[in-house]
Amino acid sequence: MDISFDEWISKKNELDKLSQEHFKKKLQHPNKHHPIRPYRGEIFVVEFGINVGFEFNSLHLGLVLQNDTGNTFRNTTILIPITDYKDGKFDKYVNIKLTNDDLESKVLNGLDKDPSKLKLEDIRVIDKARLGVKIGKVKPVYMKVVENKIKKLLSFD
Repeated sequence: MDISFDEWISKKNELDKLSQEHFKKKLQHPNKHHPIRPYRGEIFVVEFGINVGFEFNSLHLGLVLQNDTGNTFRNTTILIPITDYKDGKFDKYVNIKLTNDDLESKVLNGLDKDPSKLKLEDIRVIDKARLGVKIGKVKPVYMKVVENKIKKLLSFD
């Protein structure tokens, strides 16, 4: 559900404050660890906010792509947005199908839309304040498929 611009400004201010609180906690930690530490392969509810044109918007799930060391120390993380799977809108070059069977662990019922799809063309860096509830973690074999598809998409192979 899209939110109005005014609602987004209010939400953004809340997220900015939360980000600053996280940063202060990080500075107080003896090893400078960030208080929010997602792990690679975990899936979270993410507030993408209001963006421009065809950029990803609003609340959606996201798969954490950044490595665990980066997630321990950084204020941001790298993730892949997840949306509902529609056969007519599935591009095998930039999408990967995701089902609850691809999860090694899940919270509550796992994916809210099963099947879903990863949108590799929309890889994003986000502040960890945008992360909401964790809903699960993908199996290592699935994460390997994601890595290989990204290498091909970015011509890293």
